[in-house]
Amino acid sequence: MQAWHRRRFIAAIDYVHSNNPRRRFAGELTAAEVFFHRRAYGRDLARLVRQGRYQFAPAEELEVYLDGKTRALYRPEVLDAVVERVLSQWLADLLARHWPSELYSYRPGVSSASAIRAFASFLREHTSARPDPRTRGLWVLRRDIKSYGESIPLDRRLWTPLEACLGKGPEAEVGTSLLHSFLPRRFVRPGESGGKEATHILERGTPTGSFVQPAINNFYLLPLDRALAKQEGFYARFGDDILYASASRAQAETAAGIIGECVDELGLALSTDKCQNLYFNGAGHPLGGDEWRSCTSVDFLGMSLAFGGMIRMRKDKMRRLQRQLDARLRSIARSMHASNAEQRVTHLAQVARSSLTPSHPLVLPDAQALWNLVDDRSQFRELDRWLQRRVVDLSLRNGIRGFRHLPPRKLYALGLPSFTAQRNLGRWNHEDASGEHGH
Repeated sequence: MQAWHRRRFIAAIDYVHSNNPRRRFAGELTAAEVFFHRRAYGRDLARLVRQGRYQFAPAEELEVYLDGKTRALYRPEVLDAVVERVLSQWLADLLARHWPSELYSYRPGVSSASAIRAFASFLREHTSARPDPRTRGLWVLRRDIKSYGESIPLDRRLWTPLEACLGKGPEAEVGTSLLHSFLPRRFVRPGESGGKEATHILERGTPTGSFVQPAINNFYLLPLDRALAKQEGFYARFGDDILYASASRAQAETAAGIIGECVDELGLALSTDKCQNLYFNGAGHPLGGDEWRSCTSVDFLGMSLAFGGMIRMRKDKMRRLQRQLDARLRSIARSMHASNAEQRVTHLAQVARSSLTPSHPLVLPDAQALWNLVDDRSQFRELDRWLQRRVVDLSLRNGIRGFRHLPPRKLYALGLPSFTAQRNLGRWNHEDASGEHGH
């Protein structure tokens, strides 16, 4: 049974240790201790799993504040994390052949960037095939499942199709049995007294942050994927983020009905505050009193796509990038009070370059998306102007009047990077990022 070979458990121990060096696990055993004796632990875990004797211990429930919401996370014991890692790999390998091309989440070789590029390509093809602007309008559905990962029913609606996909045989029996022992997940709450009465059961959903959750989340909405893939138009899903677009209003309304029916049958609910019916066209012509809101751009997976397929970073993500970069710049500027203006510019330019260069280890996460996806040059120009103002202000401390002493050409000569210049050249690197190349 290669899926449950000791080598897989040893590799999982390496992964848990190297990717979570400071992570705290439930129980007294640490990832470092398991890593030090990884061969022995790998052998013993493999034997227990193959014999069907491994039992997951209750995880510890933690409340954390993420993305403006209080969420419950579940901290497992370190050996449980290792076994869960092996289980998730087996599950992902078996289910990979069932993933449709319209699914972009948690699949090797595709990502949210792939979904954004696919939608942009669809928009470009749609507009180029329609010379008359009056015929270019698109009817777009944006849907989101309310608390998706935490709401999946752990009943026959999940287990019947899932077990059919997992197959039969000794290897499948081990994996299916292990998955049943993992779900529903047992957990304890900190501060409660010990004993059986302190153990709770997660009646719905998969534990947030667990290795198994991505595969289950992908799998459970497959009936929706198959139904919408049969409809004319564009369809993409990333996790529970759903986008459908059609040139026909009737087709879009049919798709909306399919989504609603499928979500109900699966025991889920739509997040009403995130669901939108959009009439997408270049001019943003209003429809007047209609439930379809007119727009000239559609937000999707952190990006904003114009009707012609041009990609911009969403405003809130761009503001976050600027705040993060500004914090770095101000930190360096405070430490250079004895330096002259040109020295400050040189050092601030180095910080900006390292923060905005995709290949640099200190690159800001949003800068990666900006360079890899955005093709709207006006957004690069906006970022360049903002960066010039901040560097001048921090170097001379006299606001916009500082441009009299430090004009843009001089800033670039001192090494200030330019997104616009590098985007025009189609490249961005750490050494060659100044604006002297055609800003």
